[in-house]
Amino acid sequence: MSLINNHFKTFLISLLSLTLLFSISCSNEDSTGGGGSINTYAGNWYDSSDDAKIMTINSDGSVTLIDANSNPVKITNITKKSDTNFILYYDTDTEMDIEGTTVTVSVRIQFDINFSSYNSGTIVVTSSASIGGAGGENQPSDPINIVKK
Repeated sequence: MSLINNHFKTFLISLLSLTLLFSISCSNEDSTGGGGSINTYAGNWYDSSDDAKIMTINSDGSVTLIDANSNPVKITNITKKSDTNFILYYDTDTEMDIEGTTVTVSVRIQFDINFSSYNSGTIVVTSSASIGGAGGENQPSDPINIVKK
């Protein structure tokens, strides 16, 4: 049974990571505010490799991303590391029935954004998931080059 649970956890974490990666590639929105704040970079940001909208940075200092179901997700949990580096956190909990037992699946997605100018930068995405308190962290994604349009 432990082997099945470990296999399921690995599968779930991998699936969540792929879902996140594709949702970021398809569409995301972000926004922030003021000098040295993320809103300094307010506007629509796109993946430079395929022109897919990644995020909108809002003038109120929040960021709007698009989830895997094409729903907008407003993120306000933002940490400033420097004037050009911000970390966004998205947390969600879902209850699932696994072999007749209800467990809570917790997912945290971290978006590490580094701006190289007011019109370009990179995002690295790291996600982690736990099932009933046990879980692990995925490796960060390759940097995604972004441009403001």
